[in-house]
Amino acid sequence: MRKYILLILDSDNKTQLSKVVEGIYWCIENDIKVINMSFGTLQYSKILEQAVDAAYKAGIVMVASAGNKGEQGVDYPAAFENVISVGAVDSHGEKTEESSNGKGLDIMAPGKQVVSDGLYGSNIVVGGTSIAAPHVTGAVALILQKNQNVSSNFVKELLLQSAKKIGDKNSTGSGLLDVEYALANYEEFADKYDESPMNNDEILLDKNDAPIETAETDLIEGSWQDHYTLFNEAIAGKYNGTQQDLQKIKLGSVMPDRIYSLKEGMFPTFHGRNNYIANTIALTRLAVKGSSCTVNSISSDPTEISNAQGMIKYLRTLSAEQWREGGVSGILSEADKKLYYYGMAIHVATDAVAHHSFGWKDNAWRHGQHTGTYGWADKTGEFPNRYEYSKHIAYRIVRAYVAGNQASYKTFVPDDTALRNTLLNSVTFKMENITRNAKRVNSSVASDSAAMTFFNKYNYNYTHSYNSSTK
Repeated sequence: MRKYILLILDSDNKTQLSKVVEGIYWCIENDIKVINMSFGTLQYSKILEQAVDAAYKAGIVMVASAGNKGEQGVDYPAAFENVISVGAVDSHGEKTEESSNGKGLDIMAPGKQVVSDGLYGSNIVVGGTSIAAPHVTGAVALILQKNQNVSSNFVKELLLQSAKKIGDKNSTGSGLLDVEYALANYEEFADKYDESPMNNDEILLDKNDAPIETAETDLIEGSWQDHYTLFNEAIAGKYNGTQQDLQKIKLGSVMPDRIYSLKEGMFPTFHGRNNYIANTIALTRLAVKGSSCTVNSISSDPTEISNAQGMIKYLRTLSAEQWREGGVSGILSEADKKLYYYGMAIHVATDAVAHHSFGWKDNAWRHGQHTGTYGWADKTGEFPNRYEYSKHIAYRIVRAYVAGNQASYKTFVPDDTALRNTLLNSVTFKMENITRNAKRVNSSVASDSAAMTFFNKYNYNYTHSYNSSTK
């Protein structure tokens, strides 16, 4: 069975409804057997439903992610009757908190800590119903290998009736995907099945009471110390530019941890300390402006200007040996340096989220440390959405590179509506002095109501006792 990939999402992981519909009709015209749709919307569309119905009549099995919206309900196209809607479970077979509930949910599949392919031959750990849906799509392909002429409804009912029962229908549908049970009972199901409308209580297979097999991955959803993993997850499936350039930005994102003189104990400004917004802007400005870059007005605070100037000055004097220490081989061009600077900006910004955020622990807002009682600074599993926020910032900086722009205070305000709403509705962490930092970078931020709403909700006023390092 051949595999086709239809690219309908743009660099922001969004698309127009017309492209989805066009893609479905392309599949009908080209005799595709199964469609995986790891995307969705809560907005009903008649033309999308018509396309789905046409594909169903053409014998195509359609699988779609139920969405990661919890109690808000199942996304379309997954919510349509003629689509197999897939929710997500964790490694213990329990529904993930964000996986959508409600009418239209059919079946569950692994959707947390799933090992997948990353860029440049690397492995990444990903999650969500968009990752759960391909498990079911693969199961569909295995069933169709037995007989490609069976109907879409045959495949759907076989999967639903062979699923392991793990919870109520509203939150877990018919249960957890069990492709082994489905294939083992294929012949029995085929003998009993006919295409007449089935009653809701018509059961053709014995209940699957097999215990849930738990599994853990030796990769973790893991650590900001691994900036490569964060970078891969931040831009996975969202970037259509030059891969060679992206590789250099990615390398730049780990350089502050590789070049000894830039490491945290030597040059803390590169690791989220001080005004991390100003320092992120300064590095991306250096990437855009090159030799003409100045940061004399990067902040209203003279010390923060000095910090940014120290970063720029030191980078301009890095020796060939130091660049090699960072992982650069061969001749280093000025164009290459600019790409590495974007990567360093990602390091500064995401280290700020890791090292200089506060989380609610033991009835107080605590500053995360690397060790000791509150050693959660680099733990991505601590505090819901903190790591997602960090990845979004990294993605915003890559977008700035694609557009040829520098970062701004807005880089630290999510422009992904779903993520922003999630963050505003549930504040599980706060950012050290984010409001003050933004105002010092650009006083006009005070009139940006959207930005101020986010900053004020996520601000934690804090004064460090350490000394700034500017080299």
